[in-house]
Amino acid sequence: MKLNFLVLTNTNAIKCSDYEYLIISNWSKLMSSQISCPNQNTFLESKSPLIYDYIETRFTCNQKKKSSVTNFYVSNLLWKENNNNKHLSKKEIDRLSSTINMDNQNYSFKATMMDDGYRALVHSVSQNWSSNMISEFYTTFTGQPMICHSKLNLTGTVENEECTNKNGIRSTFCYYEPLSKFPMQNVDWTRLNNFINDETYSPPNWRDQGGFYLDIQLLKTTTTSVSG
Repeated sequence: MKLNFLVLTNTNAIKCSDYEYLIISNWSKLMSSQISCPNQNTFLESKSPLIYDYIETRFTCNQKKKSSVTNFYVSNLLWKENNNNKHLSKKEIDRLSSTINMDNQNYSFKATMMDDGYRALVHSVSQNWSSNMISEFYTTFTGQPMICHSKLNLTGTVENEECTNKNGIRSTFCYYEPLSKFPMQNVDWTRLNNFINDETYSPPNWRDQGGFYLDIQLLKTTTTSVSG
């Protein structure tokens, strides 16, 4: 299944084949560095796919209800970089609707356009206050072979059962597997995290380059142009 669009955060991975991966931290830097998978054209719908970026995470603490709401917003990455605040189309808003799995329960979330026209609210997570205020959930987008794993740490947002007006901490890893059957199953998140944290796999300057290409068979990484 080809990728019609990408929703990117600060850590992303695309499985290009059984042994090849493209690790991405910054799409524009990656393209400027001419780093890609040799077969990239076979799983992207176009040479210039729509790229959406997690532009904002907004935390709201409700002391009366003893609960917190975390909203996630995206925008078109290239528009943002070019200061071109075009409005998202209805087709784009529809494709950004998602399914969230949290605590082994699934629920759907319909994306909505914000008043500024270039941001979309793509999911919202509500949590009752708990002892550790740490949670995680998984997000899939309709019809796309991708899944995002998010962790939320709201520990600093509440003290002595009162809101502190401090922001929580979000980390998200988005993974794409365009050559596999959809929906994806049995994603090995530990292995994926090893790709970016273990120097056996990742070069030391990979974030400066926007990412890297990884060939598991050769245990070879590159932050320079890859030819097919």
